Amino acid sequence: MIDLQQVPIIDINKHNFKQLWPSLLLSLKQATFVAMDLELSGLGNRRLLNARSVEDRYKAMCAVARTRSIIAFGISCFQAKTMQSCPSVETSTVNSNLVDSEDVEASHDVGDVMLQEAAKAAANEFTVQTFSITVLCSESYVVEPEALQFLVSHGFNFNQQCAAGVPYYRGNDRDGEDEVCLLRFFLAELIRSERPLVFHNGMVDLIFLYQNLYADLPPTLAVFISDVFEMFPAGIFDTKHMAEFCSRFPASFLEYVYKKW
Repeated sequence: MIDLQQVPIIDINKHNFKQLWPSLLLSLKQATFVAMDLELSGLGNRRLLNARSVEDRYKAMCAVARTRSIIAFGISCFQAKTMQSCPSVETSTVNSNLVDSEDVEASHDVGDVMLQEAAKAAANEFTVQTFSITVLCSESYVVEPEALQFLVSHGFNFNQQCAAGVPYYRGNDRDGEDEVCLLRFFLAELIRSERPLVFHNGMVDLIFLYQNLYADLPPTLAVFISDVFEMFPAGIFDTKHMAEFCSRFPASFLEYVYKKW
C-alpha cells in the first residue's frame, strides 16, 4: 500500500492559480480518469438527507448546497502508462443514498461490470498528478462547527483560506472579474475533457459542484441527473456505492475502503 504521506500534492490558491493553470489543464487533457473530493462548510440535517423519498433527499441536498459552500477540493488526474485493458463502462452510477431499496438488486449487474473493469484496471500502471485547490465563496454562507472541527483535525488552515482562497460565486453565470470565474473555467475544462469521474459519496459533491460552479440547481432530480449525464458522458463512478452494494463491505467510509481495497 502506498504511503500517503509521500504523495506529492500541488497546492493551488488565488496567488498561483494562473501560474499553475497550464499544469492543471495538461493533467486533465492527459488523464485516463479523474478523481475528485470536495471539502464543505457543512451538510445540514442528516435526517433530511436520508429521507425515504429520493426526491425529498435531492431537495434537501439542494437546500444545503445553496446555503453552504465549498471550502477546498482535491483533483487527482490518473494517466495510464500501460493499458492492458482500458476500462469502458457506459453506465454511470449515482450515490447509494439516492437509490431506493427496490432498485438495489437492479444495480448489481452494473456493479459486477464495474468491479470487473476495476480488476482489469488494477493490472495497469498509472502516473498520478494531484492538486489541492483552496477556495473561498464570495457570498455569505453557513458554516457548521462539526465540519470545521473535522477539517482542522486533518490539518486544514482556515487562515490560509481567508487570505488566499480562490474566490467564486454560486449559481448562474454573471458578469464579473476573471478572478471570480477561475473555478468556472476549470469546471468547463473538466466537462470539455470528457473523462470518467470518480467520487466517494459523489452525489453530494456533484450537487455542490453544480450549484457552486455551474448554475442554479434544477427543481427536480430527473433534470439534474439528465444534466449531469450530459456534462460527464464518460461515466461517474462512486466508490462508496461500490463498497456498499457491490463489494458488500461492512463499512464504507473512505479510509476503510482505501485500506480494504
